[in-house]
Amino acid sequence: MFLKVREVMNPNVVYAKVPGSTREVLELMRSKKVTGVPVVKGPGKTLAGIVTRENLLSKPDEDQLALLMTRDVLSISSDAELIDAVRLMMSKEIRRLPVTSPSGELEGILTVGDVLQKVLSKMSSGKLVKDFMRKRVLLTWQETPIPLAYLSMRALGEEITVIVDDQGKHVGVLSLSDFLALADMSLRESKSSLKVGSEGQEWDWDSSTIVYITKGELSLPKRPVREVMSKPPITIAEYESVISCAKKMVKHDVDQLIVVTAKGDVIGVIRDIDLLKLLT
Repeated sequence: MFLKVREVMNPNVVYAKVPGSTREVLELMRSKKVTGVPVVKGPGKTLAGIVTRENLLSKPDEDQLALLMTRDVLSISSDAELIDAVRLMMSKEIRRLPVTSPSGELEGILTVGDVLQKVLSKMSSGKLVKDFMRKRVLLTWQETPIPLAYLSMRALGEEITVIVDDQGKHVGVLSLSDFLALADMSLRESKSSLKVGSEGQEWDWDSSTIVYITKGELSLPKRPVREVMSKPPITIAEYESVISCAKKMVKHDVDQLIVVTAKGDVIGVIRDIDLLKLLT
């Protein structure tokens, strides 16, 4: 494979600009249905950082985009070999690479989805899903409140959970992206009483002076996950080819699939980034 990054990247990149706010970038990602965007600065489009769903979910109290974004962002040249970009994405476990000019201007973006759609789905391979899947699966009961499901996924470092009914049958899925779609990034104002002493005295907590502290928070509806899960869950059999898996991901615009046995039992999860191993 001797493809260049420019042959696979998307030049019509969605991006945010500093200065900006968390709410603005959240609405941008929701409207464009993306899970991350590069951030640019200046009169041109100089790459300044990147914001992903992980930034938004881990820092709900940060309102300034400049403080929310990841600053030390990896990027790549459009003239680079695609295989080098793929290896970089795999080694760093990242799903997108901003593509920049020699002067640091944003020219496009390369995502795992781009590689699946334009390269992997057009290949042939006899390798099977079972050899690429992850066997660890998080199951969540369908009556679990949404905030509790979110906390479980965050604590275990999972990006997706399989929703099961009272009989243990899988009936849907819920991803971190779903939480972003549901979340309300609201501002909460709290007040503290502070008494300011005379010069040379320390401040002490009292009721004479009120200090208002504004803090952002991530608010999720307290409803059962069955009301918001994606259903029916998109699955793939363990003995199907990884190329069929790539095509199914592209068709349904998802980055993970639930892996099942011939009887329909859930045995794993396969991610789009796992399929990149086919190219290395």
